[in-house]
Amino acid sequence: MNNELLRSKAKSELGGKLFGETWLTMALICLLYGIIVGLGSSLSVGFGDEGQFRFSYGSIIGFVLGGAMSYGLARVTVNLGRGGSAKIESLFDGFKENFTQAMILGMVKYVLIMLWSLLLIVPGIMKAYSYSMAPFIQQDADNKEWKHCLVTSKEVMDGKRKQLFRLDVGFIPYYLLGLICLGVGALWVAAWHHTARANFYIENVMPFIPEFKKDSAEGEKSEAVVLPLLNEERPVFTGDPTENPPANDDKDDNGRTDDLKF
Repeated sequence: MNNELLRSKAKSELGGKLFGETWLTMALICLLYGIIVGLGSSLSVGFGDEGQFRFSYGSIIGFVLGGAMSYGLARVTVNLGRGGSAKIESLFDGFKENFTQAMILGMVKYVLIMLWSLLLIVPGIMKAYSYSMAPFIQQDADNKEWKHCLVTSKEVMDGKRKQLFRLDVGFIPYYLLGLICLGVGALWVAAWHHTARANFYIENVMPFIPEFKKDSAEGEKSEAVVLPLLNEERPVFTGDPTENPPANDDKDDNGRTDDLKF
């Protein structure tokens, strides 16, 4: 699915109205996500004036909780992309279902992207897009191990990073417009943006993940077995109802035959 259709589909799933219930709920979810995860990015992390490494308590909170929050945000947006509703409590599913693995995934992902960015900006951006689908895969897959999700995302995003990059860039004008409205409008754009990303995963990534393709194939096989049984033609007696029904060759020990049952 191309990016124009992804944006259109996301807008439709949000209800199409900026102040509709679904869009308002998603804007609130994005605000909560930004407040919690933003603790890590809003406070400085790096080297001080005397060369010592500086790592604040706020950044530690964002660093630790980022994985679980990304897991929850993926759950909310994927559920919305599949015809469900946006629920604020789903944002915190990562703390209830899979906190340890989600936390490790978030931390390892952050460290890898940071290390690649130390080399050059471009490799860091490329790795960010390579690992971008890991939270979506983790909340969907049976195997939620952080390494499995990270490797799967890297493999399946090979050849798809450019389209996702263009999808993200396409939202920049909308973010600028949202900032004009005292910055509040950016929350509505973020809701639209995250939903479009979830649709990118559903339409352009998930069908190419081997374990999901296997589950789909097993489902189709089960359906193929059941349908012939449901569609099996039953014999219909079309003769004159006043005539005797055809004889049944199956006779009991006394030589009697049973009447046809309809």
